[in-house]
Parts: sequence; structure tokens; C-alpha cells
Amino acid sequence: MLDLLDRHGAMTTAELAVSRGVRHQTMAATVKELTEAGFLAARAHPSDARKKVLTLTPDGKNAIDQDRRYRDGVLAHAVADALDDGEQLLLARALLLINRITGTIADSGLSPSPDRGPVTGAW
Repeated sequence: MLDLLDRHGAMTTAELAVSRGVRHQTMAATVKELTEAGFLAARAHPSDARKKVLTLTPDGKNAIDQDRRYRDGVLAHAVADALDDGEQLLLARALLLINRITGTIADSGLSPSPDRGPVTGAW
């Protein structure tokens, strides 16, 4: 959820719930925990005073950045341990192609089937 707010900016609890494919009450509990932990801040919605807009606090941004660095490190070590130099080069080339493919999908406006259930990533 922190990643979602970091990538897409401020959102309401309802928007977060829809984006993650969970019930509003479930997301509200998560929002409450993250707010109490100091990772989220809530402010009044500009056009609907009944709603709150959620944003990352500096601590929330730091937490997601630390998690990303950790995951990057784990992946880098696994690639170095599992693949020889030629395989690493092949993987790097494949990632460039995958980025082109996902860019095409993002640019096309295509999205997964609405009855598919929750997904990760931007689409």
C-alpha cells in the first residue's frame, strides 16, 4: 500500500481498497495501523469533507525506500549467485524487452479482466 501511494500519489481509503481488490473495512483497518505507525497522514478531501486523502509521511517514504533497497539487494545477490556472466547479460537484454512490452501495454490502456481479482503492479 505504501508503494501504491508512493507511485500514484494521494488516495482515499476507498480508492486504495478498489486498487487492492479488498473491502473498504479491510483497507480502513490497514490505514489505521499505518497512520498510527506514522507512515501515513490524512487530510481533508478538497471537494468532499466526509473523505480523507492519504499521503505518505517522511517515515512512510523512508520505509518504502528501505524495503525497495532490501529487495533490490536480495535480487542482485540471487542473480550473482545463480547466473554466470553470460546468463546475466542475457537476463539484462531480456529485461529491456520486457520493459518495452509492458510499456506497450501501459500506453495502450489495456487492463486485465475486471473479474480476474486483485493484481499487483500498475495494471
